[in-house]
Amino acid sequence: MKRQLLYAAALVAIVGCKSDDADVVPPPAETATQTQGAEPEEPAEFDDSTLPFRAVGPVAIVNGEEVGAEAFNAAARRFGKMATYLDKPRIARYKERILTEVVRDAMTAQTLRDAKVEVDDEAVEADFSKYLKDNFHTEEDIAEYYRRTGMSPDRIRDDIRKSLALEKHLDDTYKTTVTDEEVRTYYDENTSRFQASEEVHAAHILLSLPRNAPPDDVKEKRKEALKLARLARRDGADFAAMAREHSAGPRADKGGDLGWFAQRQMVPEFSNAAFKLKPGEISDPVRSSHGFHIIKVFEKRPERVKPFDEASLEIRSSLARARKRDATIKFMQELRAGAKVEQKLDNIEDNPNFETKPPKFGGRDIAKGIEQPSFAEPADDEPGE
Repeated sequence: MKRQLLYAAALVAIVGCKSDDADVVPPPAETATQTQGAEPEEPAEFDDSTLPFRAVGPVAIVNGEEVGAEAFNAAARRFGKMATYLDKPRIARYKERILTEVVRDAMTAQTLRDAKVEVDDEAVEADFSKYLKDNFHTEEDIAEYYRRTGMSPDRIRDDIRKSLALEKHLDDTYKTTVTDEEVRTYYDENTSRFQASEEVHAAHILLSLPRNAPPDDVKEKRKEALKLARLARRDGADFAAMAREHSAGPRADKGGDLGWFAQRQMVPEFSNAAFKLKPGEISDPVRSSHGFHIIKVFEKRPERVKPFDEASLEIRSSLARARKRDATIKFMQELRAGAKVEQKLDNIEDNPNFETKPPKFGGRDIAKGIEQPSFAEPADDEPGE
């Protein structure tokens, strides 16, 4: 399973979707709240009219320990401009939701600290590098993310460390590891679930061009793409090297290699061209909403049942997700049962300058759509479907 959800967001995805206020937006999956720490400096005046509230002091006392204002404010900042799409009652519910999450994070942090769960620094760095690679294309994208959310490399590393510690604690306490025997048994009993569509293994060179580009720009880019396609077909041409040099696609550093994919996984113009090619063939320029593609197909395989070796990772990941979800629910239930929590709502103040403007289109309140959890785990988490 790709570790895309960090510490607090993982708890929201697994547990929060079952709460009574599940129609309220959870914090974005890309970040996590800081549970505790030193008191922040004296808060400045609201400097962004899109932020609906902020904490000016500790927001709770959890088992005798204060939860500082910054934990709450970090979540409020990530809420950000989305607040303008919600009406006041929903914003009030979301304030309660943020407080619930930071309290939950504090309880979790205390348990992990008391259990003395240790995490290897190399594992943290490996996950940190993977997180940046999976979520951002350029250094500029990363810098903009830090600017927009108030996050930093150290805070992300800290969140990853907490996430890894939680996983380790859940495994030690509730035995969440999936065995090889369990994976094999699931495959043998559910082989029909692993029917795979026809697939191709291909690479491409992408010359980026907006969909509404002026005709002269389209003509010039097509001319450039035709030249590259001719060069790519020459004997001895290195398609991967050409992709690294000319492609604007996110896989350029991998020689444009897209791996195996089914027809429905790509935009229609791209898929239609790729699936018509024979192994070893290179396409003429193909226009899509992304620009012009020169496609090279390496291999093709027909519709089939995935063999066990190919399906095993998917099965293991899915069974592990379900097991960790169940363990996390049990973990949080036990935390809540034994916790002493005092909320300090007086330390959360509303922004007097904040205005809500929930937009409606065709009589439909789009705020309701925005409020749905976007990364909650499915209730029926079965591999192979």
